[in-house]
Amino acid sequence: MKKIILITGAYLVFLIGAGVATGQELMQYYTPYGWYMFGTALVIAVILIAANYCFAHAGRYGEIIKGSDVFAYYCGSFAGYVFDIFSVIFCYMSFIVMLSGAAATLMQEYSISFQ
Repeated sequence: MKKIILITGAYLVFLIGAGVATGQELMQYYTPYGWYMFGTALVIAVILIAANYCFAHAGRYGEIIKGSDVFAYYCGSFAGYVFDIFSVIFCYMSFIVMLSGAAATLMQEYSISFQ
C-alpha cells in the first residue's frame, strides 16, 4: 500500500506541475478554443484514464518487475526496448530544459549569471 501511495503521489506531482497550479496551462492551451475546451479536457481525461488502466492491468497480469517492462508487455521486446531508451533520454532532456528555465529565471529576476 505504501508503494502504491508513493507512485500515485509521484504521478500526481508530475501531472499537477506549476502550470496547472497557477492556472497558466488552462489559459494557454484550453481557453483559446472557446467552448471546445470542454471537449479537449474530456479527451485528455479519457486518454489519461485509459493509459493508467492499461498500466495497472499490465502490472497485475503481465508479471511486470520494473516500470519500463510495460513497454515490452504492450509493444514486444524490440519496440519496448526502443521506447524504454526513448523514455530515459526524454527524462534527462526534460531535466536539462528545466535547469535552463530555472537559470533563465534567476538571470532575469536577480541578474545571477551561470556562465
